[in-house]
Amino acid sequence: MAKSTPLIHCACNPSTTCIPCSEVSHLDGRIHKARIVLERLEARRKAMDSVLNRHHDPFIHRLPTEIASNIFQLCCPIGLSAMFDPNFNDVQQQKTQAYRKSLINPLVLGAVCRYWRAVAFSTPNLWNTIDISSRNLLLGYYLSLAREWLDRSATLPLHIQFIVHVNSEEDFLLPKIANVIELLNGYSSRWLTLDLTLPSNLLDIFHCAKGTILDTIHISTYPFDNTEAQTFDLGTLTSPSVLEICYSTLGNMKLDYSKLVKFSCWDVTGKEFAQIASVATRLEILLVLRKLIEHPQDSQPTISSTAFLHVRKFHLPAHPPAVWKQLKMPSLQDLAINDDEQIHPNLCWPEVQEFVQRSQCRLTTLFVGGNNDSYHGIFELLCLLPELESLVVQHPQLPEAFFQHMYNTARLNLSQTTGSNPFLPCLRSFTYSWIRSVTWSWVRLLIPPATDNEGTYRPLVELIFSIAWNTTEVEMRIDDDTVKTIVDARNRGIVVDISAIREGDVIALSMEENGGQASMN
Repeated sequence: MAKSTPLIHCACNPSTTCIPCSEVSHLDGRIHKARIVLERLEARRKAMDSVLNRHHDPFIHRLPTEIASNIFQLCCPIGLSAMFDPNFNDVQQQKTQAYRKSLINPLVLGAVCRYWRAVAFSTPNLWNTIDISSRNLLLGYYLSLAREWLDRSATLPLHIQFIVHVNSEEDFLLPKIANVIELLNGYSSRWLTLDLTLPSNLLDIFHCAKGTILDTIHISTYPFDNTEAQTFDLGTLTSPSVLEICYSTLGNMKLDYSKLVKFSCWDVTGKEFAQIASVATRLEILLVLRKLIEHPQDSQPTISSTAFLHVRKFHLPAHPPAVWKQLKMPSLQDLAINDDEQIHPNLCWPEVQEFVQRSQCRLTTLFVGGNNDSYHGIFELLCLLPELESLVVQHPQLPEAFFQHMYNTARLNLSQTTGSNPFLPCLRSFTYSWIRSVTWSWVRLLIPPATDNEGTYRPLVELIFSIAWNTTEVEMRIDDDTVKTIVDARNRGIVVDISAIREGDVIALSMEENGGQASMN
């Protein structure tokens, strides 16, 4: 021990001095002073990073702020939640390009250097899209961070996505969720897009300011702990052009539908359907994705023949017949009909055919889903659509006659069709999905040969087969002739894709001409 080290009293016996205790005290003092020096050096080293950036990267600092701002907007499409993604520390996940891109947000850009931070924080377009997840509300600073994010958007219209993941065991989050909704309500005058996934009992917390510019609403709800569903009530303060609701009904919505252009829902009652028909006079896209509910106590809804004059895309189950009998859509171009015998036991294909004839529309795109009993209804409907260009059929097993009709039409010479009634003469894209078994001759029938000297073959330009392959096999045998036909068609620019659906996943098949074997990718 140095001679200059002062002696101090022993920690064990305060009445005496102790050389070891004095040495420890002396070393602690020197360590403290060294830490102060180290902290100063580290702060100085950190400050030199900005000097290095200015010295070694002069181009980025000479770049006009407007150009740098535009570059940031191009590479920064994602909002707030990506920074708190549970996969943030997943090394394998971080190797994927899509995940790395999803992590780019204005906060990340602002952490690079002082200049980037100034550009990012002064570019409102980087902050007018925000996606909030309830999983991040346990972070104490998350709410204040969300407020700062919204404030930096200045006066721009806001695109908001709010996803609530909560169950009865996490009901302690409900007050925090309510705080977020109240925060969003404070910016409601600038809502442009509102995308909500949340328990149905939280809908009534949302309030809208007068004069809002809200244009698009997407609401997906789920029940919470047997609580009663509340109403999303914005009254007449807003009239959106797009309304999409999932697992909820119009009965839980109070909005002005007069400017509605697109309406999509999972289920709808006959009364609600008639309400949309009478109010939404500008409607162009109308999608009922699962079923139209009939209540025995309700009277049959009346739909005016002038209700849907502007609808060009329409999706409705093939039931109930009474609704189809009242519809007329002269502007219709895209029609989707789903006939599931488990949901709609009463088929009404004659009513659908009458609807198409009554509408006198020019249908170019058609999706039809059905079961074995509905084939004849589908076929008779298709015979009414000579201008159809794109067809999607979801059916367990179409008869071979269907494909033979398509083949015969394709082989017709245009100069010889006078007085004939070809089957789907304008068809260019055909998708056949949910097939339970495949006859590969179907595929060969629908693909033109490599050479056709007579020029009488009108080929499909896109052919897609999707097989309901509910097995655990990883290989599937395709005959050699079919493989060669598909490979040749692809080489000539014709899109031919075959995929298998197994346990809900769509798996692409790649063709190889060695033994006619198709393996999963």
